[in-house]
Order: sequence, then C-alpha cells, then structure tokens
Amino acid sequence: MCTRVEWDESIAVDDVAAAVTDDTDVVTLVHNETSTRLLTPGTDICEVAREHDATFVVNGATERNVSSPGGSAHLGG
Repeated sequence: MCTRVEWDESIAVDDVAAAVTDDTDVVTLVHNETSTRLLTPGTDICEVAREHDATFVVNGATERNVSSPGGSAHLGG
C-alpha cells in the first residue's frame, strides 16, 4: 500500500499507522524534502514499522547549496 500526501504537506503518523499491517514488509520515507523544507516524523514512523516487524528504510540524504571561493557548489549530505 502506498500512502500519498500533498506536495507541501508532511505525512501524518496516524495515516502511516493505518496503512501498515503485520503483512507489511518494508516502510520507506524521505526524511527531509528540500524544495518544501519539510521534515517527516521519522522516529515515530520507525516505531510504527517496528511494531509490525517491518524493515524501515529512510532516505536521509539532502542537497544543500554552500558558498565556496569559486562560487556556488552543490554537496550531497
């Protein structure tokens, strides 16, 4: 099952809890969405996955712009 939210909203833990069952194998999420600056409640969603013995996978990578002597650089991290 896939739970979707609007582009500029963070997912509610209750929505995840309603979607995850004991048959769920994996719960995934993007922790930080850079274009909207939203953070998802990763710790709480991890607990939902744990309660159902599901693997929890989080994309914690984000792109950030940093100033450098030569101009603007993009660093992953």
